[in-house]
Amino acid sequence: MRTETPNLTAAEAYADAEKLLPMLAPLALRRNSKDALADPIYRSLAPRVDGLINRVHQSDFRASDAPGRERCRVVAWNIERGARFDHQVDVLRRDPRLADCDLLLITEADAGMARSGNRMVAEELARELGMAQVFAPCYLALGKGSGVERDATGANRFGSTATPC
Repeated sequence: MRTETPNLTAAEAYADAEKLLPMLAPLALRRNSKDALADPIYRSLAPRVDGLINRVHQSDFRASDAPGRERCRVVAWNIERGARFDHQVDVLRRDPRLADCDLLLITEADAGMARSGNRMVAEELARELGMAQVFAPCYLALGKGSGVERDATGANRFGSTATPC
């Protein structure tokens, strides 16, 4: 069951992840998820991990409530972790098909991953666009990602990503 954490910044909502990631690091050496979940390290920390994964973070950066409408424009975009964040914000502001959307459904939005500059992508996107946001993490990443993402500078701050599970 997910819990909501209204009126917290993303950093406050996921602060425990910063403490957990170093403790979970040995699990990255396990061959598969089944082995990692059976590890005594994971079992001892499972309630804290579940608390992070089952926490919905929300924030509202709107200047005012949105007016009622008979129709609304919905845009769905796999933002690919937010690794090209500045460009993505620019496109959402300037493209006439996207700029006036009422609801923006973002998948693969990172929260504190080195590969996306340790940004809280959903929260920062909402702040930049003057929107409200809800972030529901799907998993806690023990590594930086795959392929060239492993070469990202720095460590993961929180290591979570929202994507369809």
